[in-house]
Amino acid sequence: MQSAESMNIVLKTAFLISFLAIGTCLTAQKEIEYKSEFGKKMPSLPDDLILTKDVVFKHEGMMMYCDSAVFNKTENRFSAYGIIDIFIDDTIHLTGDEVYYDGNTKIAEIMGKTVVLEDGKTTLISDYLVMERIPNTVRYTTGATIYDNKDTMTSITATYFMNDKIFNFFDRVNIKTADSDIFGDTINYNSKTNIAWCYGATTIVQRKDSSVIYTENGLYNTKTNYCESYKATRMKQKGRLTTADTLFYDSKLRNGDAFGNIYINDSTNRMIGTGDYANMTTIDTTTTTFLTGNALIKQVEDKDTLYFHADTLTTISDTLNHCQDIFAYNQAKIFRNDFQAAAEFAHYNINDSLLTMLLQPVMWNEDNQMTADTIQMYFVGKKIDRLALYPNAMVIQDADTLSDNRYNQMYGRRLTAYFEKGKIKEAEIEGNAQSIYYMWDDNKDKTRRLIGINIGNSSKMKIYFEKSKIKRLVGIDKPEYTLDDEARVANEKRFLQGFSWQDADRPKTPSDVFSPRNIKN
Repeated sequence: MQSAESMNIVLKTAFLISFLAIGTCLTAQKEIEYKSEFGKKMPSLPDDLILTKDVVFKHEGMMMYCDSAVFNKTENRFSAYGIIDIFIDDTIHLTGDEVYYDGNTKIAEIMGKTVVLEDGKTTLISDYLVMERIPNTVRYTTGATIYDNKDTMTSITATYFMNDKIFNFFDRVNIKTADSDIFGDTINYNSKTNIAWCYGATTIVQRKDSSVIYTENGLYNTKTNYCESYKATRMKQKGRLTTADTLFYDSKLRNGDAFGNIYINDSTNRMIGTGDYANMTTIDTTTTTFLTGNALIKQVEDKDTLYFHADTLTTISDTLNHCQDIFAYNQAKIFRNDFQAAAEFAHYNINDSLLTMLLQPVMWNEDNQMTADTIQMYFVGKKIDRLALYPNAMVIQDADTLSDNRYNQMYGRRLTAYFEKGKIKEAEIEGNAQSIYYMWDDNKDKTRRLIGINIGNSSKMKIYFEKSKIKRLVGIDKPEYTLDDEARVANEKRFLQGFSWQDADRPKTPSDVFSPRNIKN
């Protein structure tokens, strides 16, 4: 009978033989564990163990299966070949044709015709990957395609942070979703939040509304189609280019906010808008744009440009981006070479060629100032065709530029003026027509002598103009007019009730539309 001591020796020897038979090396925690069907050594490579058939490596949560490998126990590294499968913590799966792994640095190089990394719903395909288990990243430098849910991403270089599910893409980056395409050189993409942070020149093409956004610093949510841009912002939409310091835009809601140095170039309508803040909203087939903060809209015409300014400007366009309406709210001023205007509210209906002004409106045409509770201007082409003022219509002219006290004035409940080639030709006043008119004797030597002041009233009145100056007044139905010497007319009799000379508010250049009105209640 064998002694206990000899029996213990036999058991230890059997255990050692069994361990060597299956090629298993049990080492400290940081050392690589392995198993294979066959293993051998070569005299020329004394530190290398050549393993074949059903080779398995295990190292700190990583399991790798391959056809064959060369394992260097001394240096704690291996090279693996054949059909390779790597599993890490039951979440990461890699496949390839060749792997080099260093157990000390925990860095693996995976190569092959097709190298695949699977992480949940994310699949990365390349021909060369470098995996650094600390800090748990995978990177490539020869190009790759990534499938993340329904999104497809490509780039030449990238680093994938597996803990945070973030890709840092570089060089010819493209993120393709069902609704959009993103092109750039530097993009960080979080597959958990679906947010892509864009750095440097980046273009975002959104199919839902055909918008194209350019940014050099911004973000885009590939799931919600929401975009933010903070640098070099440009957005193109159906013939419209918008630039700003900052842009927030939701393609699904078709709503956007732009801040700082707003510039909107609408080539379809030949309009340019500027301001400090803009909101763009599309509902069904209607697009509404709000502009505030030094807001200005310029409608560029063949020989002239129409300038709109107000605290708030609004445009409404149809589905083809044809502008239908322009609204101006508070401190509105309008400039064009042939007329100028101011009001607290203005509406330009482009389809009907009708400009309506309310709340203390005033309009100037050459030497004429016109006021009323409501002013409506009708255009034919781009020229003024007709003007309607009601009620409390008044026309005022400076009768003597050398005096601050002589003004021609016509008043009535309603005034209709007719224009020819942009110049007023005649006007009709209906209802309690009143006038104060300075009559002059123009001598051949071009000197002027005041004849007197014609003051009167009638039920109706016709006014005839020549070169925009009053040439003749005709009272209709019970006219009562008196021509009197100026010295005999008291100062208070020289002005009609409601007289207000507002030349200081008249914009004489396009930039004058920004000057605030001196409104008198």
